[in-house]
Amino acid sequence: MPTAAVAPWLRSSAFVFFASGIVNVCNFAYHLVMVRILRPEDYAILNALLALSMIVSVPAMTIQASISRHVAQAHAHDATPKIWPALQGTIAKVGVLGVAFFGVVAASHRAIAAFLQIPDSVMILWWGLVVALLLVTPALVGGLQGLQEFAQLGANLMTGGVSRLVVGIGLVWLGWGVGGAVLGLAVSAAVTSGLAALQLRMVQRRRHPAVSAATEEGREPIEFQAALEEWFSDLVVAIRPPWRLSWTTATIAVAVTAYTSLTNSDVALAKHYLTPADAGDYAVAAMISRIILFLPSAVAIVLFPKVAHATAKGDDTRPLLRQMVGVTAMLSGAAAVVCIGWPALVTRLITGAPHILSAQLVPWLAAAMVGLAITNIILTYVLAAGALRHVAVFLACAGLHIASLRAWHASPWQIALVEVAIAGVIATYGLALCWGPHRWLTATRAQEAPNTR
Repeated sequence: MPTAAVAPWLRSSAFVFFASGIVNVCNFAYHLVMVRILRPEDYAILNALLALSMIVSVPAMTIQASISRHVAQAHAHDATPKIWPALQGTIAKVGVLGVAFFGVVAASHRAIAAFLQIPDSVMILWWGLVVALLLVTPALVGGLQGLQEFAQLGANLMTGGVSRLVVGIGLVWLGWGVGGAVLGLAVSAAVTSGLAALQLRMVQRRRHPAVSAATEEGREPIEFQAALEEWFSDLVVAIRPPWRLSWTTATIAVAVTAYTSLTNSDVALAKHYLTPADAGDYAVAAMISRIILFLPSAVAIVLFPKVAHATAKGDDTRPLLRQMVGVTAMLSGAAAVVCIGWPALVTRLITGAPHILSAQLVPWLAAAMVGLAITNIILTYVLAAGALRHVAVFLACAGLHIASLRAWHASPWQIALVEVAIAGVIATYGLALCWGPHRWLTATRAQEAPNTR
């Protein structure tokens, strides 16, 4: 993509950056209040459940990435009308996955509570409801993202962030404790899913009113079924056995799983291995450092469909990748400098208490989050551009991460140092890809053009 195209790209995506900023403020306020009104031990429970929510909802995030990529490619080849029934079928099947997941959690909630050292196992049931709802939302949001409906996407992001903040904190203040915080997550997920479904319906009616009318009257065009089979049959990761998945879909699932594990497993395993007091201190430090990770989140949201769309047309998108890596490095790096230079002040300002051990951990975790933020941009590009052979390296680093945490977890310091080492390795590899020869980032195999018959 030529450099001259970056300015229009930024203008068309400005609202997503604004919305992501609002979401980050809401997330920050959410954790800022929670870390102040909950005991460190209780906050560690909330943080561990949030981390596990991210990890176990990987199938839905995989579907979002696949839907976004395929929709962007269909849009590039003027095959947009074919996506609507495919989205409906995929969303329905992901809903079945959510119900099944909740059933598994209900059957094993006591064992999960024991693993995480959570005294009240009912908390796990609330958490299972949260994840069941989170499994549906990415399928809806992926359609908006792939269609580059950035205004709708931004509105959805802001609604989710604001609802989680208001409902979660309100329930905790009413005396519901950690359970109220988790229930607030469920309410927020339900609101976000419902809004996304409504937004997709509005976009369908605006872009293809004839298609919408035919569908409502039961006269769905015959080619819709063919489109469903040709374009999205491999997206239903949730209900297909692994041996029936396409290579591309399976690889995307592995990539999303690897990155999610890299950014969340330390908090969950800290809750398992450490004492409640140490787990609380680590959770506070992890929350502060994660601000660095999520500051440039809008870059990845917008980068994925743009790269997939441009790659389908044969454009060179490496200049855009390098500029977005630079933006990410500046945003995350600036925040990291503050955390490294004044960790005690930052910790006291955010939590309202000294938390001495947490303040000592913050600089190390802040450095790790800069590396992981850059890694997120590069992995997003790799998936969108189809250079999927590099996913094996990300998976290897995720495995090394888990193995290292299992070997070194005697104290919060050991876990923090593992984070720094792994983040440094994977970020170095990603930067080498970014500035290496062009052939390193070419598609692993040629992408087929959509069938528009």
